[in-house]
Amino acid sequence: MLVFSRSQFLLLLGACLLLCSCQPAEHPEKRDKASSGSHQEMLDILQRNKLQQTDSAFFGDAQLRMAEQMLKQLPATAPVIQRIYALQMIGEEQLKHGR
Repeated sequence: MLVFSRSQFLLLLGACLLLCSCQPAEHPEKRDKASSGSHQEMLDILQRNKLQQTDSAFFGDAQLRMAEQMLKQLPATAPVIQRIYALQMIGEEQLKHGR
């Protein structure tokens, strides 16, 4: 019967764990294809949700459309500060939507 001291046992256990962790991953190309496929699937779902919720305050562009409409309705004689405010709102909403 083999008897190991505590330090020998820990050393052996550490060596086994180290050797096990050094093994190459099985078929990394399959893993990459699977992860890119699931990433694309997630992007498709997010795009579908975005298109379905155009009036949502969080996902949709209702605020952007409102700001654009406000800018269109401003008369030429409107104070500059109103035009700046509308343009700032449009810019912020476009940044939110990644435009």
